Amino acid sequence: MTKQITEDDLKAALPDVESEQKLRGIVSEVTIYRDRWGIPHITADNESDLFFAQGFATAQDRLFQMDHDRMRCLGRSAEHLGVIGLTQDKLMRRRSLEIVSKRDLEVSTVEVRAMISAYTNGVNAFMSSNAPLPAEYNLTETKPEKWEDWHSVLVYKVRNTAEGSFQAKLWLAKLAQEIGPERAANISPGSQPGALMTVPPGAEYSGPALNAIEELSDVVNVTAPLRETDGGSNGWAISGDRTVSGLPLIAGDSHRGLEVPNVYYQVHLKGPDFQILGYSIPGVPMAMHFAHNDHVGWGMTHGGADTQDLFVERLRCSSGGAEYLYKGEWLEAALTTEEIFVRDGGSQEITIIQTHHGPIISGSLDSGYGLAISDPGSGVGTEWLNAAY
Repeated sequence: MTKQITEDDLKAALPDVESEQKLRGIVSEVTIYRDRWGIPHITADNESDLFFAQGFATAQDRLFQMDHDRMRCLGRSAEHLGVIGLTQDKLMRRRSLEIVSKRDLEVSTVEVRAMISAYTNGVNAFMSSNAPLPAEYNLTETKPEKWEDWHSVLVYKVRNTAEGSFQAKLWLAKLAQEIGPERAANISPGSQPGALMTVPPGAEYSGPALNAIEELSDVVNVTAPLRETDGGSNGWAISGDRTVSGLPLIAGDSHRGLEVPNVYYQVHLKGPDFQILGYSIPGVPMAMHFAHNDHVGWGMTHGGADTQDLFVERLRCSSGGAEYLYKGEWLEAALTTEEIFVRDGGSQEITIIQTHHGPIISGSLDSGYGLAISDPGSGVGTEWLNAAY
């Protein structure tokens, strides 16, 4: 029997946004004022209280969304959703975003780590209070686990790192299966002389014309493609020479898939040294996406730059585990097994294989082929949080 949510359940789950609350973790005091649209305007006289309150307010409104993103990043969404979450869980386990997120946090500055810790304390303060949990927890009959600092890095990954250029390459591979590599390469000709490059900015490609006929021919042999996600964005600016006000205009088009609730969470943060108003990702401090402060406005979108490579790997079993073929030589691959628990369905064990190119995200030892993804954001820790801060 499917559990139902009633109107009374929804009303009972509404957060208290009017009462004064005394919470451990507040250094001085902080005010959260919600306007007619429910947007929190947060004022504090120090950064710790400011980001604590952002975490608290976000948890009041979006805790289940944050938790859902956390669970799917960890490859644990099937624990809540059942078999429908298995496909995505297998991909996330293979990409090991937990390890990647912890590395990013380790290379962050003291200021960034303090900000994230304050935010985490705010999230946990809400969960530890007597406030009712979101109504979705009644449906799944679960409770949220304690929030940890690296979770704030993790939930950003599913919105960004989990996307990327590999999606378009998978699409090309599927197209090549249908119409053949040559025709697919004609539709997507690759880098041609004179094409603009992302790095360095404004440079033109001067090498030989590149296409993917040979690579696509190999990819045709790869096993079933991955389940794809929405992705892609664009951003643009207009010079003040072309506007009525004489001031420049900036815009960002995030090309996000429609979700309920929205992928973004609008917030206004005002501290002693700065104030910003714009869009945050639930579970992540700051307002990094479409926002402004007292002086400038900015947008952050998914650039669509080609930062990921896919490698077709030949695989085979060995006495020690698994091997892959590289330049005519069979090399040992890292091999581990993990168990994915499925709601009302026991569990499923998956094999995780990693070559020097990266983790195998599709394919298997049994098929003899695998698709490895090489992503610079999944190796050593990157300092993107410092830049965002």
